[in-house]
Amino acid sequence: MAALTSLTSQRVLDDTTMILQAHVPLHASGYRCQTADLWRVLLSAMTRTRSIEATCTALAGAPHPNTIRGYLARHWTPTAIPQLEAQSNAALRATIPTWVTTTAVEVAIDTHDCPFYGQIPDGNDTWVCRGKMHAGTNAHYRCATLAVLARHTRITVAVTFVQPGETMAALVERLLAQTKAAGITIKCLYGDKGFCSVGVFQALQSAKIPAIIAVPLRRPGIGDHAHGSESHWVTHTFTSPTAGQATVRVAVVRTYTKRRSGRYELRWCLFACLNVRDSLIGIRRRYRKRFGIESIYRQLEGLRIRTTATNPALRLMLIALGLILINVWVWCHWTYLRVAGRGPRRVDQTVLRLHGFLGFIQYAVLQAYRTLPAIALGGYCPYAVTADNL
Repeated sequence: MAALTSLTSQRVLDDTTMILQAHVPLHASGYRCQTADLWRVLLSAMTRTRSIEATCTALAGAPHPNTIRGYLARHWTPTAIPQLEAQSNAALRATIPTWVTTTAVEVAIDTHDCPFYGQIPDGNDTWVCRGKMHAGTNAHYRCATLAVLARHTRITVAVTFVQPGETMAALVERLLAQTKAAGITIKCLYGDKGFCSVGVFQALQSAKIPAIIAVPLRRPGIGDHAHGSESHWVTHTFTSPTAGQATVRVAVVRTYTKRRSGRYELRWCLFACLNVRDSLIGIRRRYRKRFGIESIYRQLEGLRIRTTATNPALRLMLIALGLILINVWVWCHWTYLRVAGRGPRRVDQTVLRLHGFLGFIQYAVLQAYRTLPAIALGGYCPYAVTADNL
């Protein structure tokens, strides 16, 4: 096999489609729509952050949007959501670089909400969770993810779909099980204030996983420790009417934040530390790595296909596909853009930015349908025309 001398847009599209087809069941064998057409339309919609309707209209020769939606509704049904979650995790594991499984790594966990607008149907299988007001609604489709944060790389390892009423402890246990299945050893786990619960502490203590979790100041009994002239350690017992008690060491860190007026304001930051030995300032600095998972969610919102469908399986799978596509981008870095030299493995992340990776996919899809952007002057204005009509 000849050595790869250049990374082309067609190669990027082929690798992305290969990973998706190998793990996510989506097949079509119609006269106008084949399996490759389904993935081209979905990938093109993600690269442009469009709907399926707008994508099919812009691609001359693409299947009708109702045809695409019909195949998606046939394969992604609400009853198959547990299987779709397992298949999504298998696709995520397929894109993990090999070095992640050879050493202990730091990870972060968090939840992400995608807004839902409309009337929530009755029943327990709606998958629409209530929460804080965000983007004009308090109803959201929710997922929880676990991401590796190491070597300037952020890669999602596991994802789980959240049903209304599920506890954070149950989500953490599922994510840890998926991480163990991927063969990853956790050096330290970071979680925000939403994971400060007795059930989460018990799950991490039983698994003997080092963790740093932020503690809200308004939690009953914990705010009394936020006083004094310097940072200090305390031991606090958290209680829950359902999960019982959990005793952990809490780092009470005294910091200052700069306001817009230029003045500095005193601020107390509390962190529950499980099996972690470090200085108080070191705890705060290590916890700042957790914000890397927020960057993944920001990138996800730039990839997620827009839709008004009420099918929960479709809505959740569009979230999973965005996470997989970001992982494929990282996988391309560690597969094709390795930097030769001694020491730890490195990649040149400046060569293929995310927008360039998405541009490669978009260009390859346009080439597949022989579509060129154009606007007809006078009369009906299509989004695009084919190269045959020029």
